[in-house]
Amino acid sequence: MEVETSNFSMLYHVSILVGDIFEHIAQVIAGENASKLYQDLEKEISLTVCNMIEEAGSTSTKFCESIALALSSLLLLQLFRATRQLKSHSAREDDIALQTTKRMVLDMNKTANYILQTNGASTMSLVGICSVCSAGVLLVLASQRGQQTSLTDSDLAIIRFNLKALNRRWGIGAMYLRCLGEDLGLDGLVLNSENDNSIAQIIKI
Repeated sequence: MEVETSNFSMLYHVSILVGDIFEHIAQVIAGENASKLYQDLEKEISLTVCNMIEEAGSTSTKFCESIALALSSLLLLQLFRATRQLKSHSAREDDIALQTTKRMVLDMNKTANYILQTNGASTMSLVGICSVCSAGVLLVLASQRGQQTSLTDSDLAIIRFNLKALNRRWGIGAMYLRCLGEDLGLDGLVLNSENDNSIAQIIKI
C-alpha cells in the first residue's frame, strides 16, 4: 500500500477501514456472511499501521491520530476474533498478532501519558486521546477476562490517568467515555477520586 502524504487523507483512509471493521463485527454477530473476511481486514489495517509508523519515523508526530485510531480498531477486531473462537482452535498466528498489538497499544498509552503529564491534554487531539483511551480500556477488559494480558499496577495507573485526562479536558470527552462504558456494558468507567488507584473502581464488569 502506498502511504498517503497528508495527515487528513490518512485519517480518512483509516476511518474507512474502521467502518469496515465495525461492519464485519456487526455481520458476524448477526450470523450473516461478512462482506470482508477477518484475515483480509486484519492484514490491511496491520499493514497500514506498519506503513504509517515507518513513514512517520520514531520521533515524529506525523499520523499520530491515524496510528492511534488504527491500533485501537485493530485491537478491537483481534479481541473480537479471539472471543468468537474456541481456545483449542485458535490459530497460533492470531495469538501472536494479538499479543503484538497489545504491546503496541500499551506503548501507545505510555507515550500518551508522558505527553499528557508533560504538556497537558490541550496538546493532544480529541481523536487521538479518544483512540488511546478506548484501546486502554480494551486492554484492561482483556486482562480481567483472562485473555493472556498481564498489566502491572504501573500500567493500570497510566491507563487510569489517561482516562481522567480525557474526562476532564473536554465535555465531549466525558460523553465519549460514558458512551464507551454503555457500549461495553461497563459501570463507573471514570472516577473523580484522585486517591483511588484501583482499576476495578474505574472499570466494573
